[in-house]
Amino acid sequence: MKRTIIATLAILVVATAAQAGRADDFEFAQGLMDRKFYDLAKEQFERIVNDSGRSGEEQAAGELGLALLLKAQAADARSDSKKTPEEILALFMAAEGRFDKFLGNYPSHSKRDLARFEVGSLLHSKGLFLRDQIEKYPDKAGEYRTLAEDAFDAAIDLFKESAEILEEKAEEDEALLWPAARTRFYELAANYDKGMIYAEGSAERQGILKKTSTMCEAFIWENEDNLFGGYAYMYWGLVHKGLDEPDRAIEYLVTCADMPLPDLATDGARSYNVWSNLFMQAYYKLSEY
Repeated sequence: MKRTIIATLAILVVATAAQAGRADDFEFAQGLMDRKFYDLAKEQFERIVNDSGRSGEEQAAGELGLALLLKAQAADARSDSKKTPEEILALFMAAEGRFDKFLGNYPSHSKRDLARFEVGSLLHSKGLFLRDQIEKYPDKAGEYRTLAEDAFDAAIDLFKESAEILEEKAEEDEALLWPAARTRFYELAANYDKGMIYAEGSAERQGILKKTSTMCEAFIWENEDNLFGGYAYMYWGLVHKGLDEPDRAIEYLVTCADMPLPDLATDGARSYNVWSNLFMQAYYKLSEY
């Protein structure tokens, strides 16, 4: 039965690939990756890279796809109990190397802004993984904390620089306002997550979380009515939880949880679902606290 299912999937993939235009090959491979058909995605990205009939821009996009694939595999490995922390860190390092190759070799590629954001996301994920190891392996806490600091600092710098570039470009192209806001949000999220690698009540945690609180307030001022503004309210609550300020923590978590849901009929299922997911997270954090 299992072999029949795999064979059927393979036939469907080949048929879909045959129908897809060359311009859509990157998106097709990315779709395979998103559905965790990693071997098939790798095959498609490598086909793009090795196709001499393609433009240099297209072949470079295939290189970026291989980096994104390694990033996805590293993220999945975080929950793989069969792998050691060192094996998982090696996957993160491999993905970083692929991204560095792309950014170094293609300084003017159209997907460069996407690549920079994805590197920041990779490093953020690496920092979160290392934060978990601090708690699991107290005897190696110092080593893992140092590595986490480096990962979070690099992610924060990338998000900040990328946001500044996008904000400048958005003056001529308003379509970039959304990715700019997204990048700013991830900058403040990475600051919060860095603060939480330090001991409760420590000067390091207090200093970073107070800075993050200021970032949340400024971000919400500009984005109060969009999804990232909603997430920023949740993080603002978590920041004050980390600072042991329960009244403000509960206030901002309640504000997030009580924001109005989009109308399913007029705004569509996707908008309704992403906002619902935010509210469920906020309610969970609130009840947990």
